[in-house]
Amino acid sequence: MQQQLAPWSKSNNVKILLTSREKEVLNFLAMGYTNKEIGKKIFLSSITVNCHRKKLLRKFGARNSCHLIYLATKSNLIVT
Repeated sequence: MQQQLAPWSKSNNVKILLTSREKEVLNFLAMGYTNKEIGKKIFLSSITVNCHRKKLLRKFGARNSCHLIYLATKSNLIVT
């Protein structure tokens, strides 16, 4: 599975590794899709999508999904 380095991190010295699936879920979250809608688009259960979202929250140190999108946009992982 291919991983991508995120330019943002809590300490600015540690890089966050994102899988291609996590990046895909992140982009759908940024577009406002629900877990169920994302699951239908990429053929996963909504439970699996929720697991990816939780991992993203943990990796970014985000408090919620809105904070996650803010941090990902700030790190240029999501282009607005």
